[in-house]
Amino acid sequence: MMRKLSLILAVLIIPAMVAFAAGQTEPGQKAILKVWDQWTEEGAQTGAAQAITMIEKSFMEKHPNVTVERTPMQVEEMTNTLKPAIAAGRGPDVFYSEVGIGFVGPIIQAGYIMDLTKVAKERGWIEKLYPISLELPSINGMIYGVGHELEFVPVYYNKNIFKALGLPAQPKSIAEFEDVCQKLKAAGYIPMAWGGKDWWYQSNFTTEVLWSFVDKKKIEDGMYRDGSWSLPEVRNAIETAFVKWAKNGFFIPNPTAIGSNEVNMEFIQQKAAMHITGSWDIDTYVKNVKDFEVGTMLFPPARAGKPFNTISFVGSGYLINAKTKVPKAAVDYVDYVCADPDTARIWVEVGNKVPPFKNLPAGTKMNPMLQETLNTLLMDASETTPGLAMTVPPEVMSFLQKSASMVLTGQITSDQWVDEFQQLWDKSKAEGLTRGSFKVSQ
Repeated sequence: MMRKLSLILAVLIIPAMVAFAAGQTEPGQKAILKVWDQWTEEGAQTGAAQAITMIEKSFMEKHPNVTVERTPMQVEEMTNTLKPAIAAGRGPDVFYSEVGIGFVGPIIQAGYIMDLTKVAKERGWIEKLYPISLELPSINGMIYGVGHELEFVPVYYNKNIFKALGLPAQPKSIAEFEDVCQKLKAAGYIPMAWGGKDWWYQSNFTTEVLWSFVDKKKIEDGMYRDGSWSLPEVRNAIETAFVKWAKNGFFIPNPTAIGSNEVNMEFIQQKAAMHITGSWDIDTYVKNVKDFEVGTMLFPPARAGKPFNTISFVGSGYLINAKTKVPKAAVDYVDYVCADPDTARIWVEVGNKVPPFKNLPAGTKMNPMLQETLNTLLMDASETTPGLAMTVPPEVMSFLQKSASMVLTGQITSDQWVDEFQQLWDKSKAEGLTRGSFKVSQ
């Protein structure tokens, strides 16, 4: 589903317009395919690492002339390494990274990401994959990647604790949610397991709060049409979550110093009753939670009666280096990993991930929490909205990665947060880097 984006590539190269389904590598030609991804053997990615290992082996059996050299790396390492490596001609052929324009926009404009629009049609991705997996990694009609993990961002909670304290499984408003937090704290629990050390924890939770307070129409106007973010609702959201809740002790002590692994342990060890995270942590729950049942609630709206607004993501996604020397092998690999029924089954049963492939083979066994994720993402479009990380321009994304901690620690006020967010958005619009102003070089 995640960084300082100040390095904007200055090299302007016409994007590669790939007009093939099979690629350019001759049959029988040996190919070494370098793949960078984030499937490491730790944390929430353990199951995914096992899945991709199986898939990689199967791919090479089906393509004996291709040797896959896969390099897994942490999100931070991927973010800091990828752009300089690609610009220097030392990057991978295929990479699995953030797909929002806040991360890849500058690389697209510099011509380093393959245009997959025609490939998507020729390989049948339009029919085979969930629309969101191609819609989010697209800009101005250009498909530049395949979003792989279909995810949403709810609140996971300890059903045992909630039942023992008689708490509602789905608060209907922020006021009711705050009452739950007060009762959890009085009972000796940390209400919310959340930490701001990892940038994606900051941006995702910020999105969650904003989507609770701001109407969907205003959100979409801001994301897609460069509408105003300087709204009282935005300020109220930031003030509520990162000033009021912090003062009330609803978070882990010193949350700005706490990373995802520590946050997970607070929830798994039942010190915290709720976990502010996303469906990417399902694999962690399946493998590590033994003493209680994990429940799922949607983050409540600011006031009772206001529609719930669920946040959707495609996590990261697969992209192809426009300068790859093995385009056929690269396209074959992405096609097999993302658009094949056999690999889809592996992603579900071994990786505990919702893959982009729509028609799972009969008999595929899906974990109930994973099924809940899929059901939520397939709701009417009026009930889901993409997360900010999928839509914001680079400098705004950089601000989102640190700004929650800045408010928590008193470095900026809620008003200053709103002002800086809007100023950075306006600057990005003038530079053609928002979704409303972005231009793909012709």
